[in-house]
Amino acid sequence: MQDWNGKVMENFCIAILMLLKNSFLAADNYSAIRQVFLFHGYHLLTADIQRAWIHLQQGGLAADIPGLNRLNQRRHSTMAPVLQAASVGSRQILPFAVKDVLLKLVLPVSSIQRSYDQTWLSEFDPLAVKLRVSVFYGCMKLRSKTGSLPPTLPADSIGKATDLTLKFNETWTFNTLDPSEFIDVADTDTNPFVILTVLYNHGANDSLTLGWAKVDAFKEETIATRGIWAPRETTLHLLLNPGKKPYNIIDHTTGYSRKGNHPYEEASQSLSDIQLTIYDPLKDERTERSPQERHERVIDQERHFPYGSWVPHNELTILPDCTPVSHPFDLYIDALHCLPDNATITKVTGQLLNSGLDNRPDIMAFPVLNSSFRNPKFQYRVAVNLDNPKAMNSNTLLLLQVSTVDSDSGEVVFLGNCLIRVFNDKGMLNVGGFQLRLRTEMPSTKLLGSLAPSAFGHYPALTCCTLLIRFLPHSQDPVPAPSYLTGFYFSSDAKPTKSELQMMSTFERDNSFPKLVQEMAERLMDKEQSRVLPDQLLTWYKERLEASNHLAPQHIPQSINIYHLIHYHQEAGLRVRITQAFGLDAVDGLYINAFARILKGTSSKHLPELPQRWGGEEKFLTCHHDFTSLLRSPRWTDPSMVLHPYLDEHSVLLVQLFGMDAVYIPDPSGQRVGVVVSRSGQDVELYSQTQLGWTAVPLFDRQYVKSGIHSAPLFQGVPTADFLQSVISHPLMDVMADGLKKGTLKLLKNYGSITVEVWDGHYLDDEHYNLPVINDLLTITKIKKFLVTQSIKKGKDMTSLVLQSLDKRQPKVQRNSPEYQRLEAFYEEAMADKFYSLVESALLSAGYGPL
Repeated sequence: MQDWNGKVMENFCIAILMLLKNSFLAADNYSAIRQVFLFHGYHLLTADIQRAWIHLQQGGLAADIPGLNRLNQRRHSTMAPVLQAASVGSRQILPFAVKDVLLKLVLPVSSIQRSYDQTWLSEFDPLAVKLRVSVFYGCMKLRSKTGSLPPTLPADSIGKATDLTLKFNETWTFNTLDPSEFIDVADTDTNPFVILTVLYNHGANDSLTLGWAKVDAFKEETIATRGIWAPRETTLHLLLNPGKKPYNIIDHTTGYSRKGNHPYEEASQSLSDIQLTIYDPLKDERTERSPQERHERVIDQERHFPYGSWVPHNELTILPDCTPVSHPFDLYIDALHCLPDNATITKVTGQLLNSGLDNRPDIMAFPVLNSSFRNPKFQYRVAVNLDNPKAMNSNTLLLLQVSTVDSDSGEVVFLGNCLIRVFNDKGMLNVGGFQLRLRTEMPSTKLLGSLAPSAFGHYPALTCCTLLIRFLPHSQDPVPAPSYLTGFYFSSDAKPTKSELQMMSTFERDNSFPKLVQEMAERLMDKEQSRVLPDQLLTWYKERLEASNHLAPQHIPQSINIYHLIHYHQEAGLRVRITQAFGLDAVDGLYINAFARILKGTSSKHLPELPQRWGGEEKFLTCHHDFTSLLRSPRWTDPSMVLHPYLDEHSVLLVQLFGMDAVYIPDPSGQRVGVVVSRSGQDVELYSQTQLGWTAVPLFDRQYVKSGIHSAPLFQGVPTADFLQSVISHPLMDVMADGLKKGTLKLLKNYGSITVEVWDGHYLDDEHYNLPVINDLLTITKIKKFLVTQSIKKGKDMTSLVLQSLDKRQPKVQRNSPEYQRLEAFYEEAMADKFYSLVESALLSAGYGPL
């Protein structure tokens, strides 16, 4: 299309690579890099590729291109940056734009005359002048954009040879920038600024810099205790400095033109100048909406998700004076944040422990019916120690419990509990607001009186969900709850993890739930076929949450199911980790890995693969081993793999075990990876005899991921056609039991099994709950035989595979020595790469896609 111009081809390749920059940086091994090269390119949007190529053709920086990939923007539209931006020293630069640029260019430019002959001036084409706008933070260039449209000449400039006025009819817009993405800004006082560069590029000549100007385009502001840089929103007239900008630009002051003050001692009339307008593009976007649209949007946001993910406490908050233990005080219950998906209507109850009071108040709070379901507000206050006040115990504790109706079972369950000291170590009231994590377990009643809040914190926290309360000196009139965004509440203990930020982001985007408490109550009534008049709704609400009305005598309410806190979302996917196999037959000398792939259920079988490769032939291969594990019971240490199947209760994970009969030959130098050959010295192949077993594991439980450590029996041979046909439409355990009964499936002789961990994709590897052990599939025959095999600890371990690769003439290597550790790493790398290549070749030969 461009006569095979080398620069065109080069820019196209650079555009593709830089659009995939984030994916390349996220890859942490050879296989991951290979995946990016092979498959990520065809997911790019055609328009993004065009924009990136045009950007490079016009002289733009390659560093700008990753920001043009709109898939990156979708992928990162989580709430994690909110937490990052709240950290001290990390100041975001808010969106800003430059427009209405008017350049008065006075020729000749003295610094250019020294390096160019006079012919360029006689042939000067004003339409070849371009403007580049760059954002700097200190010496670091964050973003740069070069104009793509030629300027226009006002009527009074046409015909002039040396004094031109050029108007640029385009806008340079920059989205939010976080300097910490590029440099460490925690301990620097450097301010961001903008550099305008005027370029001249005519014909085949190299680009010529006519001049530059530094613009102080930002002002420092504080929002919710967080420092940010906002656009100044002003029109400026600046002198244009001739030539290229100096390397050390930080201390250079802004040069204002003769239309205003300027720092130059001599304001020569021959100096060029430039006029521009800096503005907030978001403000323009907001003004374009009608007042009614803006009002409806704000109301909708406040109802649905009115709070930030987390706001740190504002140290400048002014609190009332603390009162001693003998004075009355008020307890306020203000709000719940981020109710999980399996919660419905809620209430908060509580009691004072070790108070020393004879008349302890009954604490029971219900939310405001027209507040957000996900973040219900309360208007509850109770006065403590008000009548005939007496000195309370300084070790008084407040225990609060949150109850809800489980959306799946319909039972009243405990959402969580929290414990806080009422008075500090000095015997004064703990004045202020507190954001408290809810704990999913409850200590025994005997321990409550002596349990400190710090010890209570060792119980598992309910993901995302927190409670806002206040302790204030007693007042005659209630004190309204402050906005959470002001940083009033002490919130350090409630700082969300990365997993919680992902869940909060999903909660915020999920429109499948009622927005108001009242709407959730009505949905629950419809589900239970209850009918009450509107004025009786609150009465029904309170009665429905009375556990004694819905539980058998002596039955204590259970805690909510922590593995069903969030519905399955294909975007987040599910995480799978194959951990260990047990009781494998005839495995001496074999290097063993597990290959897993999704078998789509009947209802999702014909749904198409999505552009992100979700919902298609998702598969993976284990490749990292614990070499202390037994050869017959290998253990893998791979991190979890995120898969994105469609939600289908009949979809399963098919797992096959393969052994590679190969020999590793170390490199003679001992400093590089060796080679892998078969025992005969030929190329290595995977034979049907080295297929050591297979099984399947369920993935879903209704609307949720079936989280747990699944133990599944291993079968001989390969999966039968009958099994593959039946399992996608019938319960997995029934299909396995039926196959054993008919004789179409045969267990391994030693009752081998495999353990597979499955959990929701929102949770990172080190942030999920302890998973329950699920042995249901082992009950298809005598489960005790499987458990006995799992308990066997005798036999050769995998280190023998490494040591047998050594030349027998070499001295023995100790297994805990640095020499052995290096050898083991080289062995694993070489064997894993060879195994990966063999499996991928087999998949391609069989008509499947690559790993």
